[in-house]
Amino acid sequence: MKSQGGFISLSSSRRNRALLAFLVFLVVYISGVIARGRYPLLIVIHNESGETLRKVSVKVDYRGNLYPFRDISPGETRRAFVQPVGESIVNLKFTDARNTVHTEMLAEYVKRDSATLTATVLPGGQVHVTQGMLLIFHWKSWFGFLW
Repeated sequence: MKSQGGFISLSSSRRNRALLAFLVFLVVYISGVIARGRYPLLIVIHNESGETLRKVSVKVDYRGNLYPFRDISPGETRRAFVQPVGESIVNLKFTDARNTVHTEMLAEYVKRDSATLTATVLPGGQVHVTQGMLLIFHWKSWFGFLW
């Protein structure tokens, strides 16, 4: 660094490296915002039933995808990002320890809004659903997929 008249200036190569690093960060961040925007709905499943849930899946009806989960042990939590299609209905399906198949509607008329749906499976196969805040902008970028 050179001192010129009391001011400290960065050399042009350090300035260029800092600018390049900032531009790379900006491109990575914006690509994460776009990727997160393609999967705006986060489904969180908590198993508080005291038994293992088998054949767990989330289905976006009527034209949407099926999102299968591994078995969910008692006390365990799983998450998935899903892509609603039009005005979708989101259903949770699982099999309990007595081989009873449960299908619960988590939400209806879901559009492309960003939200979090949390399904807590309670003893007896009951499901308590809460909906998190709707977001317009996916500011967490790639970190939204991690937390």
